[in-house]
Amino acid sequence: MMSATPSLFSLVEDGFISMLAADHRTSLARMLNPQNPRSISAAKLCDVKRDIVKALSPFASATLLDHDAAKFCQRAKALTNGSALVLSLEKGGHAAVGGERVAQLDPATSPLQARKAGAAGVKLKLYYNPRYPNSAAKQFALLKRVRKDCLSAGIPLFLELLLYEVSLDFWEGSVLASARELSPYCDLLGAQFPTFSMNAETAIRACKRISGAVPVPWILLSDQADFLQFKSQLELACRGGASGFAGGRTIWREAVRMPPAERSEFLNVVSSGRLIRLRNVLKKNGRRVDDVHVG
Repeated sequence: MMSATPSLFSLVEDGFISMLAADHRTSLARMLNPQNPRSISAAKLCDVKRDIVKALSPFASATLLDHDAAKFCQRAKALTNGSALVLSLEKGGHAAVGGERVAQLDPATSPLQARKAGAAGVKLKLYYNPRYPNSAAKQFALLKRVRKDCLSAGIPLFLELLLYEVSLDFWEGSVLASARELSPYCDLLGAQFPTFSMNAETAIRACKRISGAVPVPWILLSDQADFLQFKSQLELACRGGASGFAGGRTIWREAVRMPPAERSEFLNVVSSGRLIRLRNVLKKNGRRVDDVHVG
């Protein structure tokens, strides 16, 4: 028997969601060794993530990790008690099927397993292109199956929706249409910035369209933007109805190739400052999660 819709309460602080993203695997290995990412061991990835989490989770309402890094950080007591753990359900990267991207679930992390491990939420990353019917149908079916499992486990689902190979002319419409189509099957939607225009009125209007079209709170994904660009995008998204953000490389990317002592200093000074600035933008401009009508 399925439970009622799981609550996002544990992911929220002062009405908003400030999520530190550190579940990177394939991309982090590339950052550490662009010429030979496969040479980067799982232990090295966990070491870097431990440093990121230890320095930055005190400033995040939630921290997103993969299964292995979460176990490592829990053993190392790197994750602060005030930051809710969110676990990724998918494997790193994606499968290529006929040139189209399809997510693969990590067998080590089901919604029920995540809840038993102390997670307050789970995340499913879906690469999506509505103009690719084969992969879009497979991704949609996967989302609905995961949603059913999350309801049974009583754990909220964060959908990280990443559009790919969409032209500029179709970008805004595709982000909006995909958000509208998929958001009924999650508790929290993570969306990319819905326009390439930085005209404030245009951008706010595009974000308001998302807010009016989806039945759940939505947060802005950093999506490889640099820090200043993401900060500007976040302000506009919040003015358009976003309730938070999920920030990863935009906050900590320079630190990963530094020696441990330098990395720690950078994370504790520069990266923590970035995260605090993003939180301030959110608190000033965002829409509180409890102000979003869900259902």
